[in-house]
Amino acid sequence: MSFSEEVLVFAPMYISLFWAIVLLLESKKNNRATHFLGYFMIAASIVYLSHAAFFTRHFTAYLLLDSFYVLSSLMVYPLFYWYIKLLTSETLCNQKNLWHLLPALLLSVVTAITYLLMDNPDIYILDNMYRQKGLLVNDTYLWKTQHFFYVVTRVIFFMQVVIYLYLGQRKIRLYNRQVEEFYSNVEGRNIGWANWLLFIFSATAFMSATVNFIGRTFFSEKEGLVLFPALVFSSSLFVIGFLGVRQRHSVLDFQLDETENVKLSNSDEFIGPENELQNPTFTMLRRRLISLFEEKKIFTTPDLKINQVGLLLKTNRTYISNLINDEFGCSFSDYVNRYRVDEVKRMFSSVEFNDFTLEQIAEKAGFTSSAALIRIFKQFEGVTPGIYRKRLVNS
Repeated sequence: MSFSEEVLVFAPMYISLFWAIVLLLESKKNNRATHFLGYFMIAASIVYLSHAAFFTRHFTAYLLLDSFYVLSSLMVYPLFYWYIKLLTSETLCNQKNLWHLLPALLLSVVTAITYLLMDNPDIYILDNMYRQKGLLVNDTYLWKTQHFFYVVTRVIFFMQVVIYLYLGQRKIRLYNRQVEEFYSNVEGRNIGWANWLLFIFSATAFMSATVNFIGRTFFSEKEGLVLFPALVFSSSLFVIGFLGVRQRHSVLDFQLDETENVKLSNSDEFIGPENELQNPTFTMLRRRLISLFEEKKIFTTPDLKINQVGLLLKTNRTYISNLINDEFGCSFSDYVNRYRVDEVKRMFSSVEFNDFTLEQIAEKAGFTSSAALIRIFKQFEGVTPGIYRKRLVNS
């Protein structure tokens, strides 16, 4: 193996170790989820260090690392799921999640003990891991036991890939739905990048399971073939670290904003649904909501939240959320942004705004930036604001 190939084989380890340092330097108080992602990266770095030792044929190093490889490989997906939970549903590191790490701990311990009891563990590694001779009748009991643990590790790893991928997707979808029902501006709040992350996670999971079941020997026997999974893992880990370090909003911030909503609901001025005289019917609430948006143009308020609308309508935000979902078939975020997009289209059609920049129009319509306007406008209209504006001029 050439020097450049060795560098690429070690690349996933270097990248995960780099992100581990960056993420762990993040203060726990500022962002617990981002900090915790660093532990995932540490586990990943050990996994890929073991892979690199195997493919570069450092036999002694691989033997010393194998039990740590079992520990780390069975920890990466539970740790990643734990990270997702800290982003979406848990504000503290719940110790109950440690149960997810139990298979990794048990199998790594029995693997290490079995190696210590073997007379010639290096020969076992050479024959079974590299030469793939398989188990023979005259093989020792410890060799057969270690091979059994090896197979069990593969099976559990595959089960983890399927289970934690499903659970992670479900957590992210639920959290994004909650964010869209509370904020008008979801950029930087929902895990919008999670769709990409889940794709990367799925690709990495598929590749991990494939490598795990095919066996690393298959890749080591074919010149250059190992470089493909190394490149995939390196790219995936870099993107996960990059997106993770940029994510600043989590369930903790969401709960703080919800607490603000509770304070509004409990204020003296708030008239809740228990007040019979002021409790609006569904039809009345719908009419007042439309009036608030079409006549008073509340959607032009930057970073409008559903609790602010609830305060103005003197009703609970749950009522408003249910009304928007049932009557208009969309989330609160989409409802607000539909009005903002229509306002932008109105300004494009008026000569009064011909000299306005996109940034100025975005601000007047309630968008937080021109970038947010472009993204949301294209989402609703299928074209960018610039193209839409040119079509109006040419028509």
